[in-house]
Amino acid sequence: MTPDTDPARAATALFPAAPPAAATPATDGSFELKGLTSGAWVLTATVAGASGPGGWWLRSAMVNGKDLLDAPLEIGDQPLTNVELRLSSLQTEIAGTLLAADGQPASHLVIVAMPEDRALWTSTRRVQQVRPSTDGRFSFVNLPPGAYLLAAVTDVAADAWRTTEFLAAVAPAGVKVVLGEGGKTRQDLRIGGR
Repeated sequence: MTPDTDPARAATALFPAAPPAAATPATDGSFELKGLTSGAWVLTATVAGASGPGGWWLRSAMVNGKDLLDAPLEIGDQPLTNVELRLSSLQTEIAGTLLAADGQPASHLVIVAMPEDRALWTSTRRVQQVRPSTDGRFSFVNLPPGAYLLAAVTDVAADAWRTTEFLAAVAPAGVKVVLGEGGKTRQDLRIGGR
């Protein structure tokens, strides 16, 4: 950086030193990822030609009763064994319409979906936001099954809506929605009412 460069304008990023590890399952469904270095990893799984909206998605990655998808996976010196991946073709959805007190669409707000369980507030797949369309309609797709709170908020800076402090502030005004496996739930919201 030269002396006349404003350091506040410098974008910084950190990438893993090693390339991503990948494996193709054997015919019995077992797999092994080799060459992992210590540190935080994010686990994904895709089905060639059948992933994405309307296709298969990684539902869970369980080991010892813990879902590894709710936080970055910490790889240490000990091997991680007996991880059970579950893929699902059942798409979940919470959909509805956001209306102002006068019954008009409130498309100027943002809706945040967060788990009711505060221990899951750091899970990037369970905390989502969406801006309604001009007619007030909104939709959250492929949230893992569970109990969620939906809260309508004004715009927030960058990823501030993902902080536990922000979620704690808006959770009391949230509307509870329970989403089952492959469930499609409708929950309309009205500003100033439930």
